[in-house]
Amino acid sequence: MLKSPVFLFLLLSLFTLAAQAKTKIKVGMNVHSPFYFEHGGGAGTEIIKVFNKLQDNFEFKAITVPVRRTPQALRDKWIDISMWDNPEWAEHLVPVTTSISILTSYDRFISKQAELTPVKIEQLLNNHTIALVHGYHYRFTDFETDSTKLNKRFNVMLVRDEEAVIDLIIQNRAQIGVLSDTTLNFYLKQHPEVKLVINVSKQFDTRFNRYFLIPEGAKISAKTINELIVKANKSGLLAPIYKKYALNKPNFGEVD
Repeated sequence: MLKSPVFLFLLLSLFTLAAQAKTKIKVGMNVHSPFYFEHGGGAGTEIIKVFNKLQDNFEFKAITVPVRRTPQALRDKWIDISMWDNPEWAEHLVPVTTSISILTSYDRFISKQAELTPVKIEQLLNNHTIALVHGYHYRFTDFETDSTKLNKRFNVMLVRDEEAVIDLIIQNRAQIGVLSDTTLNFYLKQHPEVKLVINVSKQFDTRFNRYFLIPEGAKISAKTINELIVKANKSGLLAPIYKKYALNKPNFGEVD
């Protein structure tokens, strides 16, 4: 039976109203491999697509935010929440709550040296060129980020991102570098031949967790985010994403 134009119009209107009824959630992400790439892909965008499939109340959308602008973006509501973040990395301008941890990472040392023992690492840090990311915090530098102060203590080359740290080591422009195992593991998955060139320390400089940050007065609560994370995990939808991007997936405990 053919549907009348009026029926089709009403049906389309219902779909439109349903779409409009969803609360739009702008998810702030910094460009950082493999979480979020300049072209918009990455583990973060795939995870929020899963969130969109699992419920009908919210529509999540990734928004690019520079690292240093995140506190302002949360305060001024350019974004509703921040992903892959940690409240200790910035002085936030509004109170924030964290979700359950979505990743635990380690900053590790890399070099072309045969064995990165603690003694060898200390020798390299004190006597050779170190590749670091500009603005990042490292425990061995006492979390100092000022380039002038850093170079008074060490011979440092500061670069834009963690992939550039690997490049400096491969090109012999630096003898030791520090970067997160998340970026390193994804890089090595894409370039397995590099495993034969560099060595990775068992010793780590810093251990840290990444979360969703939810500011006070947000359109969505940390509890709701946590429930979505757990639901996505139980549905088996997160494991393939974490595996694809060489990330170590947490177990994600139950939400109280």
